[in-house]
Amino acid sequence: MHTFDELDTAFGSLWWVREAEWARALQNYVNKRNRKSHPGMSLNEASESVHLSYVLMLHGRSERRGDCVAVRGLTRHDPDHNAYFGQLGPAKIDAHFFTSFTKALEHDDPNWTQRAAVIRNHDKPFITPQEEAELSRWWKRKRARQPWWKEGHP
Repeated sequence: MHTFDELDTAFGSLWWVREAEWARALQNYVNKRNRKSHPGMSLNEASESVHLSYVLMLHGRSERRGDCVAVRGLTRHDPDHNAYFGQLGPAKIDAHFFTSFTKALEHDDPNWTQRAAVIRNHDKPFITPQEEAELSRWWKRKRARQPWWKEGHP
């Protein structure tokens, strides 16, 4: 079980990432609906993740397309809604965006994207053990098919 730590970017931790950061990290990324952010899920397997230069993340979407991982209840406003991760990414999000400053910011604050690039998902900071098992299986399949992912360097 994980404990809450705003700097803990461990495997399966959940975040909100500003659209500009997704656009920088994902080739050909287009924000078609003019959203301010999308959810992100960490793939970091290193225990000292805050010392890395980037956090390897999957982009979350509402629609399921292809081989992806479902995560339920990203927000308290819609606890039965699934988000799907793995259709876009992994992406390298700069580690310097993951700071203690983000602890004070909430996704409900309409101006958070003006003050931070990444914030913790306070409603669901980590995936469940069942979701983590599915993410582990998914990640193992992806790395087996795409050897350049083995080192976590997309």
